[in-house]
Amino acid sequence: MDEDTNNNSLIIVPKRVERIKLHERISHAVNALGFLLAAGTGLVLFYKGLKKLSGGTRSRQLHRVGAALMISAPFFVWGKDWQGWKKTWREITYFSKEDREFLKRAPMYMLGFPVKMPPQGKFNAGQKMNFLMVTFNSAGFVLTGGLLMLRRHLPEKAFPYLIIAHDIQAIVGICGFMAHAYLALLHPDTRPSFRAVIDGTVPVEYALGHHALWSESQKHKLD
Repeated sequence: MDEDTNNNSLIIVPKRVERIKLHERISHAVNALGFLLAAGTGLVLFYKGLKKLSGGTRSRQLHRVGAALMISAPFFVWGKDWQGWKKTWREITYFSKEDREFLKRAPMYMLGFPVKMPPQGKFNAGQKMNFLMVTFNSAGFVLTGGLLMLRRHLPEKAFPYLIIAHDIQAIVGICGFMAHAYLALLHPDTRPSFRAVIDGTVPVEYALGHHALWSESQKHKLD
């Protein structure tokens, strides 16, 4: 705890530890903004009842702006700390015994039941799964979206299949975003982590409870 005295009153400030660096937070914000813009305009383009709101080609232009933001997001990390990114990628793609056990217990945990979760590293198994889903789903968006932009140069019969694939990716992305938002904003046990996307920090108690293996490696910062 940090203590501060003002007008003879004692203010106790919970100690916090950094989990997300500035360039990672910028990347996260750019990706989120791009996804929301692309998803919102995509809904307008998809649903016939909203076509009156499309403003001609405006929605398509904004849809492409959203896509461009999503594509640019990882470059904020790659350009700033490529070696750190490679280390993060190795950690995210490795699933330990604890990670597999975490995934087994995750459904009951997300529903709010008091489930004891196994110790986790800097990223728990759910965060790893979300990161991989976003990564590969975004790659799919780039592929199908890029081909849709070039549809005049493709066989006409390919167009419906590209639309279906792009829409399925959108559904997967929206479901993933909603689960991510639920855990960050509403779930009582994980809600304290939300501030990390703003200033990069989480309470020490949260780090110890949710990322015990990572906390052990950061012990010099937690004392």
